[in-house]
Amino acid sequence: MVAAKKSAKKTTAKKTTARKPAAKKAASRSTRSKSAQAADYRSFKVVPDRRFLSWQVTTQTVYWLILLICIVILQTIILVQEVNIMNILSQTAALS
Repeated sequence: MVAAKKSAKKTTAKKTTARKPAAKKAASRSTRSKSAQAADYRSFKVVPDRRFLSWQVTTQTVYWLILLICIVILQTIILVQEVNIMNILSQTAALS
């Protein structure tokens, strides 16, 4: 019985198949034409030099002003509501 158990424990060796190594690819050159490369550079606009502190109104200036006005309006609404809540709470505290 002991001999039968030992033979059952033997594992069969796995056979590995020999594989060919992968062929190395030659370095490929980019196939982009000159016109395609030039198009990439044309997509960026060169901005003329401007003074940093200029008073010229641009579209970004308008966007920032609209954003500023919205923020100020929303903050005043919140502040007014907080003041109303504090008045209500102080009145209820005075009654009790």
